[in-house]
Amino acid sequence: MLQLVKFGVVGVIAAFVDVGVLVILKELLHVEVLLASAISFCVSVTVNYILSMSFVFKGKKQSKLKEFIIFVLLSVGGLCLNQMILWAGVKFT
Repeated sequence: MLQLVKFGVVGVIAAFVDVGVLVILKELLHVEVLLASAISFCVSVTVNYILSMSFVFKGKKQSKLKEFIIFVLLSVGGLCLNQMILWAGVKFT
């Protein structure tokens, strides 16, 4: 149960990082929205991985590089879905 709570906390932190980086890139630096979203997503996935491996899933004996590659590959689906929804929202509103 504690691991589930930690996983949720890490997810919330990663979501705040995603939104924060997106706002900074889009509003302050005037980066195009889809590029800003992709960059913010990548930053939040990296933060999520680091926090997950150090705070939630401690003690795994697997290669850190292998873990990160698997984590990123699984996150690519989320990035594609995120980009499609954002593109549709920008295009059709």
